[in-house]
This record gives sequence, structure tokens and C-alpha cells, in this order.
Amino acid sequence: MKERHINLKAWEVRAILEGRKTQTRRMVKPYEWFEGHRIHSCVGAVRKGEISRYEDLISSCDGGIQRRCPYGSPGDRLWVREAFEVVRETCSYEVEEYDYFPWDAEFYGPPQHALRAKCPRGGERARVLYRADEDEPIERWRPSKYMPRWASRITLEVTGVRVERLQDISAHDAIAEGVEISDLAKLHALALRKQGRNISAAVVEYGILWESINGPGSWDVNPWVWVVEFKRVQEGGVA
Repeated sequence: MKERHINLKAWEVRAILEGRKTQTRRMVKPYEWFEGHRIHSCVGAVRKGEISRYEDLISSCDGGIQRRCPYGSPGDRLWVREAFEVVRETCSYEVEEYDYFPWDAEFYGPPQHALRAKCPRGGERARVLYRADEDEPIERWRPSKYMPRWASRITLEVTGVRVERLQDISAHDAIAEGVEISDLAKLHALALRKQGRNISAAVVEYGILWESINGPGSWDVNPWVWVVEFKRVQEGGVA
């Protein structure tokens, strides 16, 4: 079992904590390899119509190459990096009222050494605040890419990995991505059905979400994506 990190946005973290998100899609990048072959060298054959299915793509590239997903394979784990801030939490002697102050590493030392399950009265501890919890930062949120392992609160176990075209996503998988269907998506899906295109509101919503992250027109490009399925791991077992 290998462990890797994965950066998630605040809405994705909330969806995982609420049990709504069990999949994530990430674009396949040119430098991601399949046993010595860049996937895009094989995808060229797909564009020419020589290969119609992913299974055929795999078998065509030197006879059954194995997938090498940068997010691991089933059984591996992903620890989540999210926007955060480390603060100093103090508790008054009189009542359990808390105040927060910026963490001064030079004075207090490494914050991971001062994390406690509970802040005692008259005491203090280091605490991690998370943007996904919609707290207000004391100074500023630190981007997810700077989160250390000890500050991560979510660990995921990879249960499945595959590659597919972005627009091959089903309604079921769109829901598993954690989308919440808006009235706009419902109206758009209805308009598409009137045009003879049977696309679910969940897929429309995911398309809107994809373009909000990757830019206008990125859905129409229909890139190859890694589809990573997972379940949340909690202390003592799997949630």
C-alpha cells in the first residue's frame, strides 16, 4: 500500500465530509506514462478512429500495458490537502471560552508538537482551521499545496481507477462527484432533451462545475481523465 497526497477544493472537502463525494476526475497529463508510452501517443489513434474503446487503446500499445495512475491503485491511500491556517488557541480559566491568535513558530516551536485533543482551561494549544468549515481566518488561508501531512484530517482509500473521456460520465457518477443539482442545470437539461439530446441534469451540473474550474470551453474539449473512486478512512476503520 502506497500513500500519496491529493489537493481538494473546499466544496470537495465538504462533500466528502457529508458523504456525498466518492469520485474525482483529473485530466490525464502528457507526462503521465503507461509502461514507457505516453498516453497521448496512443490517444492519437483514437482521434483517427483507429481505436474506439479504452480497452482497445490499452491492448494496442505494446500488447496490454498496465495503467500507472498518479493517484495510486486500489488499496492505496490519499491524504487530503486543503486550504488551512494554523493558529494558537487559548482557553480562559473562568469559563470555556476560546480565543485565537496567529501561531508564532519561532516562539512556540513546531505546531504539530502542540496539538491536543482538548484545550485545557488556562492553557493553550495549536489548532488547525479549515476553509471548508467556513471559519474566518485569523490572518489568511494557506493554499492546500502547503498543507503538511500532520495537519490533514481526511484520508481516502482508492477503490477503483480507470481512464475515460470526460463526457462519458454517467448521471450516477456525476452524483458521486458530489454535485448538487441546481434549477439552472435542470432547465438546461430540459432544453437539451427538446433538442433530442438525452443528458441528465446531474451531468449538466457537473459540466458547469468542470468549466468553472478549468475555464470556458473545457467541457467541449472532452479530454481523457483519470477517474479515481474512493472511500473515506477513519481512525479504527473505514467510514
